[in-house]
Amino acid sequence: MIGYCTNVHAGTSMDSMLENLDRFSVGVREALGLDEPLGVGLWIAAPAARSIREDESADRLRDWLGERNLVAYTLNGFPYGDFHSSVVKHAVYEPDWSSQERLQYSIDLAWILASLESAPTASSSISTVPLGWRTSMDTPGHMDAAADNLVTAAAELERIEQETGRWIHLDLEPEPGCVVDRSGDLVEYFTSHLHTRQEELSRRYLGVCHDICHAAVMFENQSDAIRAYVDGGVRIGKVQISACPEVDFESVDDQSREELKERLGRYREPRYLHQTGIIDINGAFHFHDDLPDALAGEPARGCWRTHFHVPVFAAELDGIGTTRELVRSCIDSLRITGTLPAMEVETYAWNVLPDPPGPGELPGLIAREIQWTRELVDEEAG
Repeated sequence: MIGYCTNVHAGTSMDSMLENLDRFSVGVREALGLDEPLGVGLWIAAPAARSIREDESADRLRDWLGERNLVAYTLNGFPYGDFHSSVVKHAVYEPDWSSQERLQYSIDLAWILASLESAPTASSSISTVPLGWRTSMDTPGHMDAAADNLVTAAAELERIEQETGRWIHLDLEPEPGCVVDRSGDLVEYFTSHLHTRQEELSRRYLGVCHDICHAAVMFENQSDAIRAYVDGGVRIGKVQISACPEVDFESVDDQSREELKERLGRYREPRYLHQTGIIDINGAFHFHDDLPDALAGEPARGCWRTHFHVPVFAAELDGIGTTRELVRSCIDSLRITGTLPAMEVETYAWNVLPDPPGPGELPGLIAREIQWTRELVDEEAG
């Protein structure tokens, strides 16, 4: 199933979540002209998830979605709190996986998902933070505590499957700057910390959510990343279809380089962290936690990629290129390995684009992203 992630919409309560689904998701389905249900990757903030569990209102949510021909085929359990506050930045990685708060939130989500109408898939994914930001997970104790919590979560997922028949897996999503930001980091952590604790549980109930944009920012080859997961025995539970700005300063003259750098500067904004990866003219990799740091500290040379989720159908935006073609590369690689997991279009940054669309335009644009992705998957299948 190919749908979209609802973390593009604000709201940390059950009521605000339903209001946005009614306002936007129903419009996306209508724009696509679907007869079948539209898959939505629900983002349920921790306060809403707790209230749904305590009030036992998951049945209400299930019925509400069914009435609108929407199906929650996956959940996004990465952002814990308000993902649309005025400043999010590093707060999106908190609480990390060494904390009980992250564990409880993930367990709440799993029980909610088990109560919702299942999509026509063998299993369902909940994506989650890749342990935490690198400076908050900087001791062996943090890494061990995270592993213990993940194994505890896996045991709860086993219990859910035994009691409900729903196979739900928790999938870590590598992200630039986090303690796990490349495929090799994730495979190593699974091998050294998870498989050594509870191999059978961790192989079935823990996996990876591969975000195409995140791998692109780290200049990690899509095929290499997919192969690393397969060879490392880590289940690919979900793929987030995403693209980011890319500027090849070596393809233009000196004057155009400065103009391009100014255009890229329009992607500076205060809400989200825009990690930036650079391959310099000597082939060395440079990394900056945020785009303003890169703009201030690096010359307009080499190739730059910035963590800013842009429309996946766009080959360029106001003269700035994108990594759109890496979506094709990822899908090709998945087919070669015989793996085609749930796919989720995740362009959450529509509202902070340099030229953001109006609210009335958003459903049609999200529908266009889903349609573009479906056509690409069908094209590659042919």
